[in-house]
Amino acid sequence: FITLLENSRQAGAAAVAITARDSEGHLLITVSDDGPGIAAADRDRLFEPFFTSRRAMGGTGLGLPIARSLLQASGGDVRLTAAKPGASFEVCLPLAEQ
Repeated sequence: FITLLENSRQAGAAAVAITARDSEGHLLITVSDDGPGIAAADRDRLFEPFFTSRRAMGGTGLGLPIARSLLQASGGDVRLTAAKPGASFEVCLPLAEQ
């Protein structure tokens, strides 16, 4: 979540909203901001290692790929979802069986 929050801050978002809900054995957490959003040309490459639109500002392009890899290793995932204005990501985590 730190990666998503830090990306929002770096993009100039004034507000970030975090919501969570249970969905079919998974916890879905949405992180949305009111920043400038993500350019259409960049959306398909967000999770590619070393892809960044902020290299001049010190971006490495590793935050989102590492976050996705860690989530997938634990049975979850992260994806970009539609948001206007701003950007919105949905994190999916499996809930423990009881």
